[in-house]
Order: sequence, then structure tokens, then C-alpha cells
Amino acid sequence: MMSEYEVKTNIFLAKTETIFKVVSYQGKVDKWNDLVDKWNVKLVRNGKTWRFPFYMGSGNKGRKPTAYDVLACLTTYDVGTFEDFCSEFGYDVFDDYGKRNYKNYCLYKSVNTEYKHVLDMFGDVIDELCEIN
Repeated sequence: MMSEYEVKTNIFLAKTETIFKVVSYQGKVDKWNDLVDKWNVKLVRNGKTWRFPFYMGSGNKGRKPTAYDVLACLTTYDVGTFEDFCSEFGYDVFDDYGKRNYKNYCLYKSVNTEYKHVLDMFGDVIDELCEIN
């Protein structure tokens, strides 16, 4: 039986003519100090294709990600400056030497890149995408 979130996701996919596909399983990888499953997924809409890795935590025990799992995790808003990002998510702006925290800055850049992809694919239906959560 599908949850209400999965139903909303399927309606969103149909309404926006979006195709979701799990492309491949890449195995277990060490991410965020945890052994997680790495999947490659693909979204296709309006002639655009976006392929990217998606990680499922160890609690999922190898379960294949659903469209809801993936879409609900996408960055759907601008996180602002690096300082805004760190403040909102509890990351350190500076390292122990008073320099910009390189690891957190790389994460910030990745989140911004993801947001740009989301806007490219779903900018015209971003509000509907947010509603599936």
C-alpha cells in the first residue's frame, strides 16, 4: 500500500511528465561517517536529463530508493550565502585555524549546484514539488 506521500509523488510525476529511474546500484560507501548505499538515479523532463548519485542510509538495508525518497531530498530553495548556510544547518564557517572551513564550503557549493539543477528541471513547478513533502 502506498503512503500519501508516494501518491502525491506519483501525481506530481504524471502531472509534470517527469520520468524517474533508478539507473544502478554502486554498492556501499563510507559517507558522513556511516556505511550507506550509493545509487545512481535519473530524472527526465521537458527534454532535459539529470543523472546524479543518491545515498540511502544504513537503516534502509539496501532498499531501492523510490521517487519520493529522491524528490523529497532535493534542495528546493536558495540557501543564501555560505554564512547563511552554515548558520541554518549548524556548520562551522571557520576551521580551527581561522580560515574558511573547506569541507563545509564544498558541501555548500554542492547544495547550490543541486539547487540550480532543481530550478532547471522544476523551476516552473517548484511549489508543487515542495508540496509532496
